[in-house]
Amino acid sequence: MEQGKLFNLVGAMLIVFATALHIVCLVTPHFSEADCHDVFRDTVWQKLRHSVSDPGNISTSTEPVTENGLNRTTGQDYEFYIDKINFGLWELCFLFVRQEAEVDICTKWSSETIYNSDTKDLDSIGSKGWTRAAQAMAIIGTLMAFMGITLAIVNMLVKSKGDRQRLIHIFIASGCFATGGFLLLGNFIVAANYKDAIVLPDDPGVYPPIVQFQEILRDHSFLSWGFALDVVAFALSMLAGVAHLIGGRIVNIENGIV
Repeated sequence: MEQGKLFNLVGAMLIVFATALHIVCLVTPHFSEADCHDVFRDTVWQKLRHSVSDPGNISTSTEPVTENGLNRTTGQDYEFYIDKINFGLWELCFLFVRQEAEVDICTKWSSETIYNSDTKDLDSIGSKGWTRAAQAMAIIGTLMAFMGITLAIVNMLVKSKGDRQRLIHIFIASGCFATGGFLLLGNFIVAANYKDAIVLPDDPGVYPPIVQFQEILRDHSFLSWGFALDVVAFALSMLAGVAHLIGGRIVNIENGIV
């Protein structure tokens, strides 16, 4: 295979791989995690237990209740706590543990946190404005990646001549670099703000655990594997752009185009 075409092929493979990794990062709720086993078990659940206004309305039976797949009881041997909190660009998840059984419950990010005092349910959890900015950067980056992939495929399948051959490599590389730029900006937004994600309700005192969620995310959270994969996707997209610039230059020289 000619050297120029080889560079173009490598560049196309890199941008495809980068896009696949980025899409995985888009759908995973593992940009950040907080390991809160001891914190919730020792402190927050005690507050939850004592905040029950009428314990008599909650069954003390150890038989399972199907609501949310969780058992509910107020006995002293109650083993129900949040083991982990993790979130991504689109949702926030809680890993509940009850008597060694694990239940993962996720909720989509919303514009505000709403607690229903009548049903004592958390209807939605609001995210700060920076999450929507990070979402926008991720989506635009994905669109740029698909543009680069499309042009790369056209370049490999269709024989270009003259100005079109010179410009198509520039456009492909620009799409790859734009992808990397938007991914980098989105990752920077996440890295700078991930410890402050939850919007508290208008009256935080109505539902104290939400305040505790915010405190634990601030004190115990860390960037997780979803964030790391997106950084790798950024690096691969930039390498793809470089490969296409080199490949395009070689092809142009071989065809006498300057």
